[in-house]
Amino acid sequence: QSDKTVILQCFQSDEDIENQKIRTLAREADPDGKRCLGVLTKPDKIERGTEDTVIGMLRGDIYELQWGYFIVRCPNQDELKKLKGMDNLTEAGKRRCNIENDFFSSDDLGRKLRDAKPECCGSSKLLAKLSSMLHDMINEQVPGMRDKLERLVRETNKNLGDLGSSVSPEESNENLSKIIQAYSSAVQSHVNTSKNT
Repeated sequence: QSDKTVILQCFQSDEDIENQKIRTLAREADPDGKRCLGVLTKPDKIERGTEDTVIGMLRGDIYELQWGYFIVRCPNQDELKKLKGMDNLTEAGKRRCNIENDFFSSDDLGRKLRDAKPECCGSSKLLAKLSSMLHDMINEQVPGMRDKLERLVRETNKNLGDLGSSVSPEESNENLSKIIQAYSSAVQSHVNTSKNT
């Protein structure tokens, strides 16, 4: 609900967007779609001939969102099994990227989606966009945070000033010693009074 958050909506490309719960939830939190970025998944599952809706979303022609849509192709179950079996995580990561890149460069549907909006196809493009958004959000927040910290420092210094002047360690020890002696005397006199009765 905070206006300082981005809502990352993930939609399966092969299902009707109107039937996906995330759309309803995001509209409740952000009716104007000003904090929403859409991520379309499973483009390899789109039924051939029905890709116009996804292309329209990528181009911003339908179901508009402030930050638009990105489309990513994650490994399917068979591909995941092969990747999990790899010993080298760096190589597995490269292979995962290759699977996605191959889809957008070699598959007819993948090329069609890429040609519609190349800057929004692939996990690396999504990552770059999210990094840029985070950078911008941090830069927007820092001046306000600096002002708040300066105000809190002023308030704290004022509250410390209201406590009076500082006491040296020697004065502190002397005062503590006087308090202990007074307490000890009070206890001793109470003990003496109790013995006499």
